[in-house]
Amino acid sequence: MTYLQHKNVSNNFEQNLRDIIYKDLHLSQNQINDFNVIDFIQVLDIHKEYKSRLILPKKYQVNISKELQTKINQNNFEEKDTIPKLNNLINKLQNAENIIPHLSRSVKDKQYNDALYNDWKIYHLHLGINIESDGYVERTKNVLFVMKDNNNIYLIDILSHGNGNLPWTKKSLLEIVDNNWSFLLDSSDLGSGVSPVTTYDESEHYKLRKNDINVITSINGRTLMPINLGVTLAGTSVMAHIISMSLIRHLEFFHNFVVNNYQQIAEFLKMENIILEVKLYNPDDFNIKFSIANSDIVIYIQATEKRMITRISFIKKDLQEELHFTFE
Repeated sequence: MTYLQHKNVSNNFEQNLRDIIYKDLHLSQNQINDFNVIDFIQVLDIHKEYKSRLILPKKYQVNISKELQTKINQNNFEEKDTIPKLNNLINKLQNAENIIPHLSRSVKDKQYNDALYNDWKIYHLHLGINIESDGYVERTKNVLFVMKDNNNIYLIDILSHGNGNLPWTKKSLLEIVDNNWSFLLDSSDLGSGVSPVTTYDESEHYKLRKNDINVITSINGRTLMPINLGVTLAGTSVMAHIISMSLIRHLEFFHNFVVNNYQQIAEFLKMENIILEVKLYNPDDFNIKFSIANSDIVIYIQATEKRMITRISFIKKDLQEELHFTFE
């Protein structure tokens, strides 16, 4: 990424962010060498998509669909030890235990594109209890499908896979979500009077998804675009790319802002040169924290949900002086 230059302002945003991302992805040196030749925006995309595929430890409020609860009450599962395995997983979710071992082993591949998540924002979890040599639980034929937001996790259904069973595009998953937590689909609802010109059955949807083609889905009288915005023709996450591009605009705005307001900022900082480095980066909401040279100053960018910069604050560590710039 090329930023505007100023004789008194220097930065190494891109390399700083790459270093933070490489550390967060736990890359080996050989992997770092491979990533170094990948375009910066693509690296941001990979990182955002990878982080999105994880369900990190947190004390979740567990919500169970009526349909799944009925199955539990009747023990209506192909594998009869499903209920104790499910209870084990629920306990982990409620007590902020690590459930990454229950995710697909594809999580180990940092550049893997999770088609189910990118399309419907749905995760699947294996119900095994015993941890195998690679750190993941034993695979189970029955898998749990869930969605999440903030502190809530929504248990949709348990379905079997393998031997020709392809639950990954079953419309019943979205029907159950709509029956129990319709608000999770509101942002993808195309509105009344809109319907797809062509409809596809579940096997056709699966083939189209595998070939990176997005599908509009009709369920319960609602017409839904891909809930997580779907995939690009390269198979990557549209949502991840949008967020990466938004971040780039933030960095460009911030650097240009420092250049254009250099005199006022420099007077406040009492420095002849300003060297900006990224010290903290959150890919979800852009709570980016910068530092200046000797780290006596920290800088915060405050953004709204629409990712528009509303405030930039320069704060000396002793908190005795602050310089604020507010935008409407």
